[in-house]
Amino acid sequence: MSNKLLKALTAATVLVAGVGSASAQDYDPLAVWNGFYGGFGVGYGWSEGSVSVEGIETIAGLFDESIGADDEAALSSIHLGYLQQSGSFVFGGQVTGILSDFNNTANASKEIIALIGPFRGGYVGGFKTTADAIELQTSGMFTVAGRVGFAHGNTLFYGIGGLASAEVKTNLTSSGQVGVCILINCLEKNGFDPENPTLPAGLLDGAGSGQTSERHYGFMVGGGIDHMVNKYLSFGVEYNYTKLGSETHSGNFSGSIVALGHHEIVDIDEEFKIKVDPDGLHQIKATASIHFY
Repeated sequence: MSNKLLKALTAATVLVAGVGSASAQDYDPLAVWNGFYGGFGVGYGWSEGSVSVEGIETIAGLFDESIGADDEAALSSIHLGYLQQSGSFVFGGQVTGILSDFNNTANASKEIIALIGPFRGGYVGGFKTTADAIELQTSGMFTVAGRVGFAHGNTLFYGIGGLASAEVKTNLTSSGQVGVCILINCLEKNGFDPENPTLPAGLLDGAGSGQTSERHYGFMVGGGIDHMVNKYLSFGVEYNYTKLGSETHSGNFSGSIVALGHHEIVDIDEEFKIKVDPDGLHQIKATASIHFY
């Protein structure tokens, strides 16, 4: 993560320095860090998490394992806060809303292949291939945090920390096929690949999906620098780390298994649980704030 953090921090610092120098000369007011302020932030974020599925009977069979799910994306945010300055000491609070979504995908697959060939470009035997995927979407994130720091002229160095919350949605999809090859239906010239076998209509084909949604709660910590370029405008750079706690999601998995391409033989409808642990969201961003006196 160090390379990502360094690149993001460098980009954000250049942006703030450029805007700040273009906006004003040295501004040296008296106690400037007082009152309400609001603004926005733009930058970069990356997340680390895991998904643990507890005993779901999917098309692939019993899905019961923990798999990683990571993502990175540009981000934007809005914030509103209040600061009070006493000498060099500055304290206050801030509410921040993250406007960007983070989307993670975790995959699992199984293959059982018993094919012989090629014989004149065709294969004989059978195979079973299955694939499961879990997509996570983290959205609607907001934080309620306190800010504490010290001012050096028109520059504020601060730490920030507080509560965080976000809506986490999951989408589980599962598919699989059992195929039988008798030379004429498994020909290389027709695109059949023995390393990744699939047929237009297998002996058995199945597909299903399920969705869940839960709000997760956790905390965030971080720090940054703000620089006042005139009485009403400041720019800054901030890094923070957000950890959302794990939650067990409950949902309904539905699908079907068909024979020979169109004869439905099994209808799937069952409840499932997914333990989602989307912790480890890192953010580095440049901020701009308007101050109200």
